[in-house]
Amino acid sequence: MDLLNLFISNIGNLLLGFAGVFLFYGQKKKEAELINKDKEVDTVIKVVDTLQEELRRKTEDLGRKDDLIDKLYKENGEYRDKNNTLTTENALLLYTKCTDENCRKRKPPRILENEIEQQQ
Repeated sequence: MDLLNLFISNIGNLLLGFAGVFLFYGQKKKEAELINKDKEVDTVIKVVDTLQEELRRKTEDLGRKDDLIDKLYKENGEYRDKNNTLTTENALLLYTKCTDENCRKRKPPRILENEIEQQQ
């Protein structure tokens, strides 16, 4: 009888083992899916962190470029003002340029016109 009890208990253990595999198969599958989802979440978090860091760097770079553009516009305005001043001075000098070769008697064009009218 002992041998029969031993044989029956071994077969029962094997059947319970197989039954446990089939009963817990769904739970093991869910556990594997949860582990995969955790890995996916970790990957997504890493990607989001990388994208946020890249966005921060690009924003800083754009801020520096905007500052440089503003500085260049300001310098361009200053040079434009200097150019306008020099152009005005050049036109004034050309207008008052001496027309006499020796320039002993200074006769700039605007004074020359007044002198001709006064002489007549």
